[in-house]
Amino acid sequence: MSSKGEAVMRDLIAELEEMHSHYTVQRFISSGSYGAVCAGVDENDCAVAIKRVFNTLSDGRTVNILSDPFLCKRVLREIMLLNHFHHPNILGLKNIFIHLQPPNQHKLYLVTELMRTDLAQVIHDQRIRISPQHIQFFMYHILLGLHVLHEAGVVHRDLHPGNVLVAENNDIAICDFNLAREDTQDQNKTHYVTHRWYRAPELVMQFKGFTKLVDIWSAGCVMGELFNRKALFRGSTFYNQLDKIVEVVGHRTMRT
Repeated sequence: MSSKGEAVMRDLIAELEEMHSHYTVQRFISSGSYGAVCAGVDENDCAVAIKRVFNTLSDGRTVNILSDPFLCKRVLREIMLLNHFHHPNILGLKNIFIHLQPPNQHKLYLVTELMRTDLAQVIHDQRIRISPQHIQFFMYHILLGLHVLHEAGVVHRDLHPGNVLVAENNDIAICDFNLAREDTQDQNKTHYVTHRWYRAPELVMQFKGFTKLVDIWSAGCVMGELFNRKALFRGSTFYNQLDKIVEVVGHRTMRT
């Protein structure tokens, strides 16, 4: 475990003890721009994942997420979606609690089901054989989860292998809804939303009136990566990403 992971675990254990929480932290899983995730158990010894939302870097400075209106809105969006959906292919919310520590040291904790790994780790582990049957199974459940989101008018906007979790029995659950939002024709929607390699052409070209189809493109990129064990469009820059796409699909016209 990295020193950062050890520090996160140490802080989380101390914070939960201070709040007299019934969750026990067992190991560090990962960290991202919006928080860190640890594995643990609840009072019934059921395995859970605890996501700690604290600080992030914004414009070169450390910002408390819950003290920043824009960042807090993103987190609230994720909470609302996690709490709304109850579907086996969408990661659901088990519990939520907050630790208020002024000035600007507030922390939020999201408790979800603990999954074994994610598709990114499965793809990169060459010891794991991925058969066509596995790919068919994974893609069926990814598309089923997307269908549920889209039927509710929600576009995920950040689908990639790291956001597709895999359980011990190989069940699939889509996670990370920080960037998800309502599917509308609003021309003011942000375009810089997904990991570059999985970004749909309309997002690469900065077209803001995108729809749920951007998720279908991302799902196709995931499927291609499952077959090839590497990303389909490995663009190194914003413009190079479009070049990589054109190399494969060709130039499109208004008629094609």
